[in-house]
Amino acid sequence: MRFLLMLCLLTLTLSACSQSQENPEEIVVERKNSSEQDKQVIDKKKDKDNESNKKADMKKDTKDKSKEKQSYENLTVNDIVAMALKEDSISDISITADDLLSGSFEHSAPSFTSVEQIDRLLLSPMDYHISPGLTKNQKIYSVSPPKTNAQSIIIIDEETNEIVITGTQQTLSYAEFREIGYVFNIKDLFDKYYDDDLEKISQKIVLTDEMTYEDYSKEDIIALAWLTYFYNDETIDSIPVDPTTPYLTYSDMSNKPLNPYNIDSTVALQEGTITIQAKILADGQVTFVDNKDGTFTYYNVPAHFQDQRWLDDDNYSLNESKRIINEAKVVPILKVPYDILRYYSNIVTPSEY
Repeated sequence: MRFLLMLCLLTLTLSACSQSQENPEEIVVERKNSSEQDKQVIDKKKDKDNESNKKADMKKDTKDKSKEKQSYENLTVNDIVAMALKEDSISDISITADDLLSGSFEHSAPSFTSVEQIDRLLLSPMDYHISPGLTKNQKIYSVSPPKTNAQSIIIIDEETNEIVITGTQQTLSYAEFREIGYVFNIKDLFDKYYDDDLEKISQKIVLTDEMTYEDYSKEDIIALAWLTYFYNDETIDSIPVDPTTPYLTYSDMSNKPLNPYNIDSTVALQEGTITIQAKILADGQVTFVDNKDGTFTYYNVPAHFQDQRWLDDDNYSLNESKRIINEAKVVPILKVPYDILRYYSNIVTPSEY
């Protein structure tokens, strides 16, 4: 029985081998067909992936162009000026982007040059009627600080989509401003300079008509305290553009004795107290505190303690000191246009004493 079973198995095996040897080409063809089918499936998948990648690239390209268009359309005056300042060619007449980022620039005068500190560039809007040929479609700004002794001017032309970096020591027409200055196409500047670094420069450019109190420098606040003390809403138009004193010096008087000649019989001035003096004492002295709420507090501290009682009479010194503190006046800060205020800010300097 076992012999018969083995014989049957052997017969079946020989039969299978015989069939395999008889049809080898059919097996090869079958395998080839299977391989080609697999290749077709793979190729179709590749084509599908390529098509998907193309669509993704097109979508990304469209998105990038849309983002670029949106960025261009949303350019601010600060952005446009910042891009123009990145042009090295303007360095002979204007502060550059590198100057702003480094914090200093070389001021050029006819007979000398000096290195000046800078932390921001101020743009003060000007009336377009000031220059023949300008219309309401051209925005003109006075720039501070200037690079040279000439007045630095920037004009943004909405009609031609251009920005003009120029300067003058006299009244010129728009055509003359363009002729002596540098003219740049804004779209060209955008394509060339719109990048991540632009924001750092834009933030250092301030439009004075958009300034808030937080934008004011220490010198601005001291100049404002000086003008608020001597002028009010009714007399603000009489503030001279050219200050009557060559400079204003200031001293931090925080916690110092009101009467420095009798420190045991006086009171201390509060934290934040500042005293401003004109070059000539006859031009005045102002002692104030910035209340950070739109007001200044003024103390009528004597410029000279000429009354001998300040020195010899302890009761007088103490009582007068208290009276000055108690009779301090709180005054709303005068809204001085910045194009006037800056003339006074420029003459503010720390006291050497």
